[in-house]
Amino acid sequence: GTPFLLYEDAQKCIRDSLLAWKADVCQRLQGNEHLITHNSSDRDSFYKSLLSSYQPLKHAEILATHVDAATLDVKQINRQCIDHLHSEVRQFANELDKVAKHMLDGATERYEEFYQLWDNLRAVNEHLAEITEVSREAQNRKGDVERDFDRQLLEMSKAISVESDAKKQADMLVNLKSMAVKVPCFNERVCRKINDVLNRFSESRETYEIIGQLALELEKHTDSSMAHLLLHDKQHDAFKDYDVLFRNQKTLSFKAEDVVAALAGDNIEKATLLEHYKTFDEEYWSLVTSGLKDETVFGMLPNHPDIKGGKGTSLTRIRKMMAHLFAYWTLERSRNAVLSTKDGKLDKARLLQPHAAQVIAIFRLLGFDMPGGSMEDSTYKKGGFNHLVEIKTGEGKSVVLAITAAVWALLGFQVDCACYSAYLSSRDYEAFRTMFDAFGVANLIEYGTFQVLCEKFINRNKDIRQSVEAIIRTKGTSTGFTFAKTRDKVLLIDEVDVFFQQEFYGSKYCLITSIRYPAVTALIKSIWVHRDTSTRLSLHDIKGYPEYQKCCSELRDGQSEPLLEELVKSMIVALRHYKTHQYEVREVAPGARQWKIGYKDQDTISYNVHYGYPTLFAYFQEHEKKRLDADQLEKQIALFINCGEFSYAEVPKQYKIVMGVTGTLSSLTKQQTEVLETEYLIRRRTYLPSVYGKSNFKFLSGDSGVKIEEQASYHNAIMATINKCKERALLIFFETRQRLEDFQSCDAMKHLVAQKFFKTVTERTTNSNKEAAIVQAGIKGHITLLTREFGRGTDFICYDRDVENEGGVHVLQTFLSEDTAEEIQIKGRTARQGHSGSFSMILLQNELEKFGISSADVETFRKKEGIYENLDKKRREFFDKQLPVTMRYLQEISAKHKESMQLLDHLNKSDFSAVLEQLIAWNKVALGTSGCSRTICLMDATGSMYDLLTKAKFTVGVMFERAMEILADKGHSGSFELQFVCYRNYDCQADRLLQVSPWEARPENLRRFMEGVDAKGGTHWEEAVEVALLHANRQVEDGHTSGIPVSQVILIGDAAPNTLEQVNEGRRKHGDAYWTGHNVPHTTWETEVGKLADHKIPVHAFYVIMPAEEAFQKIADATGGHCEFLDVASSSGAESLTHVVTERILKDLGGDGFVDAYRAKFVRGYVTDLSSMTFEQQQTSTGPGPCQPASLSMSTQQ
Repeated sequence: GTPFLLYEDAQKCIRDSLLAWKADVCQRLQGNEHLITHNSSDRDSFYKSLLSSYQPLKHAEILATHVDAATLDVKQINRQCIDHLHSEVRQFANELDKVAKHMLDGATERYEEFYQLWDNLRAVNEHLAEITEVSREAQNRKGDVERDFDRQLLEMSKAISVESDAKKQADMLVNLKSMAVKVPCFNERVCRKINDVLNRFSESRETYEIIGQLALELEKHTDSSMAHLLLHDKQHDAFKDYDVLFRNQKTLSFKAEDVVAALAGDNIEKATLLEHYKTFDEEYWSLVTSGLKDETVFGMLPNHPDIKGGKGTSLTRIRKMMAHLFAYWTLERSRNAVLSTKDGKLDKARLLQPHAAQVIAIFRLLGFDMPGGSMEDSTYKKGGFNHLVEIKTGEGKSVVLAITAAVWALLGFQVDCACYSAYLSSRDYEAFRTMFDAFGVANLIEYGTFQVLCEKFINRNKDIRQSVEAIIRTKGTSTGFTFAKTRDKVLLIDEVDVFFQQEFYGSKYCLITSIRYPAVTALIKSIWVHRDTSTRLSLHDIKGYPEYQKCCSELRDGQSEPLLEELVKSMIVALRHYKTHQYEVREVAPGARQWKIGYKDQDTISYNVHYGYPTLFAYFQEHEKKRLDADQLEKQIALFINCGEFSYAEVPKQYKIVMGVTGTLSSLTKQQTEVLETEYLIRRRTYLPSVYGKSNFKFLSGDSGVKIEEQASYHNAIMATINKCKERALLIFFETRQRLEDFQSCDAMKHLVAQKFFKTVTERTTNSNKEAAIVQAGIKGHITLLTREFGRGTDFICYDRDVENEGGVHVLQTFLSEDTAEEIQIKGRTARQGHSGSFSMILLQNELEKFGISSADVETFRKKEGIYENLDKKRREFFDKQLPVTMRYLQEISAKHKESMQLLDHLNKSDFSAVLEQLIAWNKVALGTSGCSRTICLMDATGSMYDLLTKAKFTVGVMFERAMEILADKGHSGSFELQFVCYRNYDCQADRLLQVSPWEARPENLRRFMEGVDAKGGTHWEEAVEVALLHANRQVEDGHTSGIPVSQVILIGDAAPNTLEQVNEGRRKHGDAYWTGHNVPHTTWETEVGKLADHKIPVHAFYVIMPAEEAFQKIADATGGHCEFLDVASSSGAESLTHVVTERILKDLGGDGFVDAYRAKFVRGYVTDLSSMTFEQQQTSTGPGPCQPASLSMSTQQ
């Protein structure tokens, strides 16, 4: 009969559940993780999780109307939980009051405790807002503490002002600075009070003497780290001249003659450079001296006749420009320098001034030692001014770029300064914005990331998106493009090695136009309503909708309908799989109550990724689940039109002049140098010596310098370095946030988590926490864990004398960089500006596989001298092998770039037919009437498979294009879809064990998916092939349900599936419940292969190294698939991969004849008459085949 539950039993079940939820909430607060964590983001996560645990109790109050309170008092249970939360908040608020009293009485050791308690009140107020009385209590107590703090802070600042003893004043100032650093939430208000005091001392020459006395006391203070922060921190202008003095004392002894003598590079005329420098130096100091005596001179500098209204490009005029720009820069930042002596005489050592090395670097960039004596137009037209200069990290690249940019702008050029970091780019522009404004060139100079500047360059005449929408919507509309004559453009590159990273060099800017108007919204909503019939829904059906006809009529009176048809076909494909589309839903910001859809991108969730219609229909789903409101959904509804693909690598070629400064020029490989010379005509190079003299950097030698560890000993080895450096400051860089968090939570690290000297800095760290951690990173005993992003451009300066005496800051890198340039940058976080420092590496052995470094190689390295040298050699070989693959891909996207540039021309001419033809081609979807072939491509994504993943990303577009071309040649009306699945092993978290792309009938989204996949993991020989096959079976079952069956599976890997024992062992680490809870049940490859065989789904297995052959052959034989070797690591590996996937798609759609047609068209040397042989016979024939090394070693048709 029908199962039932007695009313009393139901009440007991509900009561037990409610009490369990209450206990969970209360137990979470019994620990102290939320109290001792140093990162606000971790604390935010704790309280958001706490709210999620509480919410079932709140929602359960609805039961109160159905259940007798005497039996089950739901409200009382909820009240008990709230009372407990309230009690906890009062408890640490009371503790905060006590700590605040001690702290303001001078107990500096309790500053961090104060911050942690205060930040808990802040997080409770933000994240427990639904529990009104708890949130209000936190808000009120936090406000009380802040008011008391401000009152005490005012009293402390007054005490400093009235104190006459400079030593006591210095003590109090150091106390305040320590408070500002260790209590980041109050940093701004404390620094403001410090500045109020110091600025009162700076108001006249008489009181300015106090600043000098304070500087002397701070210089010898026992708390050297905080005292020197006061002297050197840019937040305190009063000490700016003393900070300059200390720096000048280190650098000015290195004269212009020393710079020129040590200068290296191409065709250097050292005597000429030195002569120009001496003249410049006289002109510069004449201007500075006059400006200090007469304030009106400062305002007149930008208006000098040689600057404004001058003509010509003589070196004399350019040198005068430089003198005026540098003089302005000096005077702007040295207003108090004349106050530093009693008689008002100028002390040059107290002035911020250009070092001879910086000036000579600009001379080289501007061609001062080139023949001719002026900037001839013919010279820069031929790339003669293209030039790269190496300047050591921390030695003034930003000022060299800024002055160079200003000179070019004053000469009439438009200048773009390209940097890898949006934060650093904005910081540098703001540092020189006042000067740019004063000289009237701010509108000619733009700072930005490579990507942003390229996108602006492409849209330089008018926004292409707006123009496309205008021309396809309204008949007779002109695009309004104005191709007026533009200025010649100069590109200045900050850190040229970043130019070669795949995010730029090898990437493209896909321009998507989103068209939104009521008819579009109505059409897409109508299609969504009919989604459950999408397997039978056809283009013909949708064209009958009134909404479609209305939408069509508003697209140029129906003339744009062919384009609309392709866009609707894309929607149909997306609706076939919307239920299985994988994505994440998160709040836009903590407490925002607004949600956004994101996607897994390596170790993070990216909210900038958008897959078009699959993402749009994900928003529809979440709206129906009440996770998103109607307004959020409405903002997403649009027609998505691909308007072209622009190669980032092509854009620099459009500039008249390309220059750059970098700290890693000498680390560029031979191939990179050749690319710069041949592709970008950058043939001139300069290498500047360090202005701080001989470096005090030490790369630890022998076994302590580079260690390669197994997973079991990896964390302990890092801990050993921490213990060894306990008298120093230690920066530990991790490749990813996941790796950092794994170490942070390991057993070896647990006792350090509670220590006040332990900090982490990742992309999730708030700005205030980040700045506080960076400032404190150089203090004795401090351990800072960072992700690799902070190995560039982050200034870790050590002012702690104890640390310096012990050898300076030590940097530990826990991964092998793909290129030496990144490693050089990470090394550059220590031993900066003449300080001491050291560096070492601890590497995880299985992560070296992607560089082609096997365990046998590691053993060989250990037996002979020079572990690092051998690693570096392998790394360079790895990079040399990757660059040709990137170059080949660039050739393909270069052709697309040219086509996309043609679109601009068509838009300029308002040529609707040409624009429409291109847009249809770029948005075409194969949604045929002769069936659909659906292929799942399973790829091993562990560390050793880097080659495969890279080539899959680069070739997916070629696969689609070639397949569609053969189908068109054959007049076939069928279609195909492809899904990429990347698998690893149980050493990964569940979200990385298996990464799955959407089903796609176009390649763009598959490539975007592959960009978020990295080669990681793998603990032993076998991998979790069984989990990938499990996914394939689920897709097969979904296909049977939806009526769109899976056709075949392609498996590519270098390791056999896990055995039953290995599955059990692998799942043991996180526990079977963990994996089952993440929808990864216990299974074996034999079980999953058997299911695929029952469904008659062939698995075509391709092994990339011979030891995997036996296992892959068994899988193929059991399912009726094909098995063979795929030489993906060879020079022709990309072509091999393209052949494997494309031929299998064509085989499924049209049989052997389609494969023959493909080979005849795309495989050079395919001349054997194979017409009488089956496809499988052709695979094993002695003639050239698509995947056989003999065939693929030949060059292929382009």
